[in-house]
Amino acid sequence: RMLGTHPARAAVIAGTSAGVRAACRGGFGLVVGVRRDGAGEAELRRHGADRVLSGLDAVGLDVMIEELIRCRRPASRA
Repeated sequence: RMLGTHPARAAVIAGTSAGVRAACRGGFGLVVGVRRDGAGEAELRRHGADRVLSGLDAVGLDVMIEELIRCRRPASRA
């Protein structure tokens, strides 16, 4: 809301399963999980991550924007 856009048109990058769950409940258009703190790819996907990265350097912002446009979800994902 503070950014002036609807969550369905925004992306979230989360490093924990709890962060991925919260982003999904918030209706964000793209939820990217980052494997760290023991959270594996399967766990992050189980909690709703659309994509899972091994680190923040794994993909550029331009790729994230393209993915958000391609992978847009309905506002309610909870």
